[in-house]
This record gives sequence, C-alpha cells and structure tokens, in this order.
Amino acid sequence: MSRKFRLLTILIFFLVLLFYIFSGKKKVEKFDAGTLAGEVVIFRGEIVNPDQVIENGAVVVNGRKIAWAGRMENLNPGGRQVLDTGACIYPGFIDSHNHLMYNFLPRWKPGKIFKNRYDWQDEKDYRNSSKKRAAIIKGHKFDLMISKYGEIKEMISGATMVQGTIMQKGVQTLVRNLESYNLCKQDSIGTSIFPLEPREKKRLPKIIANLESGRETCHLVHAGEGVDDSSRQELYDLRDAGLLRKELVIIHGTAFGPAEFKLMADAGVNLVWSPRSNLELYNTATRADQADKAGITLALAPDWSVTGSDNILEELHCAAKVNTELFQNYFKPRDLFRMITINPARMFGFGEYLGSLEAGKEADLAIIRSIQKDPYQNLLSAEITDVLLVVIHGEPYYGLSEWMEKLGKTADYETLEVRNNTRAMDITEKIDVPEAGMKLIELNTNLKSVIPDLNPLAEGVLLPLSQTLAISTIEALDTVSVILDTEEADALSDE
Repeated sequence: MSRKFRLLTILIFFLVLLFYIFSGKKKVEKFDAGTLAGEVVIFRGEIVNPDQVIENGAVVVNGRKIAWAGRMENLNPGGRQVLDTGACIYPGFIDSHNHLMYNFLPRWKPGKIFKNRYDWQDEKDYRNSSKKRAAIIKGHKFDLMISKYGEIKEMISGATMVQGTIMQKGVQTLVRNLESYNLCKQDSIGTSIFPLEPREKKRLPKIIANLESGRETCHLVHAGEGVDDSSRQELYDLRDAGLLRKELVIIHGTAFGPAEFKLMADAGVNLVWSPRSNLELYNTATRADQADKAGITLALAPDWSVTGSDNILEELHCAAKVNTELFQNYFKPRDLFRMITINPARMFGFGEYLGSLEAGKEADLAIIRSIQKDPYQNLLSAEITDVLLVVIHGEPYYGLSEWMEKLGKTADYETLEVRNNTRAMDITEKIDVPEAGMKLIELNTNLKSVIPDLNPLAEGVLLPLSQTLAISTIEALDTVSVILDTEEADALSDE
C-alpha cells in the first residue's frame, strides 16, 4: 500500500468521523412560551431536580402545570412575565408524616428517655396536654383552624404536600393533603396509627381486602417506634397478620435492625423516618443507613412539632447531623433531598405529578436563596429565612412581598416577620366554608384566645395580633372549660 493511499484512507476516515459527529448534533428548538394559552409565569434560576441540576434554568408555569423546564437559552419567553429569582428552584417538598392536629400545642420536653411510644403516652404531663387538646377541638369547633395553622407551619419551609391532616373542605386549597384533597388524583391511601391494638386490629381484614382490590393503593402504619423487643416484634406481628406487603409504608421503624430491614425489603415495604422526635423520646434514630443498604426506599418527615421538628427544613438539618454522627456520612446531600421529593412522591403513587420539575407535572415550587455552591448541600444549610417563594398548583402562597405583588397577590396577602425578615402570605380560600376567608391575623387571634402558649409557626416567626378577639360564629372561649374523662380524651387524642 503506497504512502499516498494510506494518507487518503486516513483523510477519508476523519471526514466520515466528522460527518457523524456533526450530523448527530441536532439543533435545539427553543420552547416558545408565547404560544401557550392562559396565565403563564416563567421562573428563572438554578433548577434542582433529583437527578439533574440545570444552571441558568427556567421553569415555565402554565396555570397549575409545568409546561416546560430547561436552560434559559433554550426558551423564547414570548413576552411572558419572567421572575428572575437568582436562587435555587426546587420541587415543592413532601412531608411524608405529620400530626398536624397537634402542632398548635407547645413543645414537650419530657426530660427522660423511653423504651417505646406507649411509655411516654402514659406520662402525666403528656396526658394533661392531650386532654387540653381534646377539650379545644371538642365538638369540631376549632379543628379547621388548627389544621390550617399546621399547614401554614409546613408552607413557610417550602413544603407543598403533607400527610396527617384531616379530611376537611376548609383546608383543601392550601398545602396538598396526601390522603385527601391533594388536587392530583382520587384519594386511595389509608393510615393506621395503632394497627395491632384491638380497636384497629379489627380493621385489618378490611384493609387487606382494600389493598387486594386496589381500593387502597398504599397504607401507612406506625410500627417499631421504640427501642425494646416489643417494638421490634411489631414488624413480625404485621407479617403474621398478612399486612407486610408492597403497598405498606412503615413510619418510624426505630427498633429495627438488618434482619427486620431485610424482611421489609423482601416484601417491598418502604419506610419513613423521623430522627428528631426519635432522638427526643428514645435517644436514638432509625438506622436509615441500614434500611437503604437493604434496598428500602426512604422518606424523611418531622412527625410533629411536639417532640419533632417544626418543619421539613429543620428535620433535614437533624437528618444531616445524624448522618454525620451516626451513619459516618453514608448519605450524600442529594440522597437526603430525594427523601423529601421524588422518593415520597413515588412511594405514595404521586410520581407522575410531583417530586421533580418536569413538563406535565404539577407546578409546586420551593424557591430558596442560594448560599452554597452545591444546590443539594444548599438545602441542608438553608433556614426558613432563605425561603423566598412557595408556589402550589401554580399559585404563589408565601414569599417575598415584592414577588407576591409582581405575581398578582395584592388583595388578600398579609405580612409576617420571619426572624427579622418580612414575608407575605395569602391563606384565604374561595370556597363555601365559614373559615375559608379567614386571614392569618384572625386565625392566630382565635387560637390564642383558647391557648395563649400557642406553638409558634417556627422559632422567630412573629404574627400580627388583633386587639379584638375575632371569634365570629365559633363559641371558642367556653370550650377550654370542658372537663373530659380519661376515656373520652384518649379517643379524641388518637390521630
């Protein structure tokens, strides 16, 4: 083969290679927001998804849905409003487990360590607090307001969906309720707080039948909450009862070890862990690292603000500390982020609606100030003062006053002080329920009229107080004088 022929062959090879390289590069067609019908808002910032970070990104919100998400350079705004946040844009956070109807109560510090959840529930000061709660909501006079207050506690941390609220129409358009009024799909999720106690054990055959038929697609149970053998045994009792199945999500599992996690993983059971509450009550945390090694999908949640965290950001801080001190940094920041976004979305059947910022999904956004280079680590460092805007089903509910005004929230929003930072919030709802139009100042005044030591929305959050009690048609002041016997109080206090 001559030298000239070899050179020609090499030249042809490189020409063919270049042809394939450049022909494979498709021209990116810009998304034209101007072609969309209806209300459109474009949020510009760093898009943070479970599996991808898009710098200089844009999320196009069309009504209640995300129409497009990608790099700003690939978008034609088409004359639509652009809110340049200069911040991280996260999917709205999902609180997988909470007891919102307790979160108006003052924080309880028992001053001792317990073996299981039944031990601390017998403590006199806790029972007195539980009776007080039962008296306040007796006759359903305050349950709507208490539930709404709990949802506001969630919202100011970027949470847009929560488990553990009540089925009330008066709170259907604030934070999405996982079990009901979630504004995504028909409710098909059940809950058992004490699945192995006689009162709830009677329901087991019906629960299993509902899961078999598809009437329920997911069932949550409290189990393994403690550190003793009886708490550990609960998993085996659930198995023997026929409830250890792929539709099951266990809350806590603090008593479990590798053997129990393997049993769960083999059955396809998922887990929600709440480290702060468990540390407060049992001086330990669920071994989420061992659960992950077994192949279990994990979600993270505050449990309640009585012994847990006030909100999801606080719980993330606690989880990060536990991860360092107990798990030797087993989880990466992105792993913890997934536990409040895509993991719970998928385990509860909302993966096609929530958990990431993608076209076609619900427009739930948590926009948080960028204070760390790594956007996942940024979330672990963020405080509630760094929450700049919260959007739920396309509507801005909470955030910087100037942004709320720019987005059209000028009529009903109120301002509150969040650790010396002003934030605006609109909690009014346009539905036919007496409390629906209640503003934050009225809600706070009503609750303080019956519980002066009302648990704040979060540490350092100050609400405006009215000089006149706004009781309206609710006969609240007489409620706290009701004396309940122990059995009635217990019945009312079970969540």
